[in-house]
Amino acid sequence: MQGIIFSAYDYTLCQQRYTNEFYKYLDNLKKSEWFNKDDIYNYKNKKFLEIINFAYATVPFYKKFYNENGVKIDKITSLKDIKELPIVSKEMVRQNNLDFLSNHYKKSNLLKKFTSGTSGIPLEIFSTKKGNSFLFALAWRHKARFGIKFKDRRLTCGGRISKAYDPRRLVIANSFFANRSYINGCDINNFNIGEILDFLNKNYYDFYEGYPSVIDWLSQLLDKNDLKLLNRPKLIVSGSEQTSEQQKERWLKTFGARNTEHYANAEFAGSLSKCEYGNFHEDFECGHLETIESEDSEIKNLILTGWGNPAMPFIRYE
Repeated sequence: MQGIIFSAYDYTLCQQRYTNEFYKYLDNLKKSEWFNKDDIYNYKNKKFLEIINFAYATVPFYKKFYNENGVKIDKITSLKDIKELPIVSKEMVRQNNLDFLSNHYKKSNLLKKFTSGTSGIPLEIFSTKKGNSFLFALAWRHKARFGIKFKDRRLTCGGRISKAYDPRRLVIANSFFANRSYINGCDINNFNIGEILDFLNKNYYDFYEGYPSVIDWLSQLLDKNDLKLLNRPKLIVSGSEQTSEQQKERWLKTFGARNTEHYANAEFAGSLSKCEYGNFHEDFECGHLETIESEDSEIKNLILTGWGNPAMPFIRYE
């Protein structure tokens, strides 16, 4: 029964994410990642000018915000002028949420989701269906660099906690549509680790994905109890939280698999993913990344300008 319910939920997500546009986006993204420096700049320059003019014409917040700050949109003629635009904070989005929506779209036709809330109160985000498909095409472009295919089996390590949480009751949900299983971080404990290992040794997964903290907790418990994983994945894909070098070393020992990282956000304002050589790359097809100094001299804040989701664009968003 649980499998049927989870599969129905996953089916809904798949319908939203993996549209006909998804496959077109994925094909195009596999080509554009080989653009040279000039091609990348020209692409970004074109998209930047399109999104700021579109936002000024159709998004109430930007019309008012830019006018109040003396921005002359017709004077913004290239990406090099981006610093002429004022920075947008999360608090501004929270206080003016619906004013960030473009009047070019009907709200009833948009998808609604929320940010994770790790940096404060979750934000309500609206996106087009095409934008949502584009976001997931970027994620799968990243996996394809490591030989992972769309139909490969995966284990998702999530962090959702049920109100009916019982530490002695293991719940591993299986989806018949997305070819994946889902395990909660709260279910990975000393009571269940033997049963989890038995499950993993009976079911092969091409890759694991999810929160580094959850994946690492599984790795630590296997090591602590001297338990051996027989069905080793090809790859571990982490995101949402920073992945440490210590975690990567532990996973290589426990799971026998290398790690790669992809970081994006529900706002779809920017995306970073690693290549086969372990270097981070800006996914320029969806946005532009800047950095500014923070109060901590060793840390810089990201300023994101996204053009992947025109229904609710984020321009110079901190």
